[in-house]
Amino acid sequence: MTEKQILNRLQGIECALSPENLSCDGEASAGSVRRRYRALQAERRDLITALGREPSLEEMYPRMATIGANFPSNRD
Repeated sequence: MTEKQILNRLQGIECALSPENLSCDGEASAGSVRRRYRALQAERRDLITALGREPSLEEMYPRMATIGANFPSNRD
């Protein structure tokens, strides 16, 4: 995978991990939510390993950076 593909997939995972998406708007069972959470987190770890670093917020959300959003630094 290219860096861009990895970042795009990481964005998708972040979206999928939101409470409403993770729980299918409350329709999913607790066990299903836990399994989905673990699978998404495992995929996230694998992608970060493949990338070789934790991506910055600016990398994850470049459009927000272009409109002047102030991101806290996560490089400290």
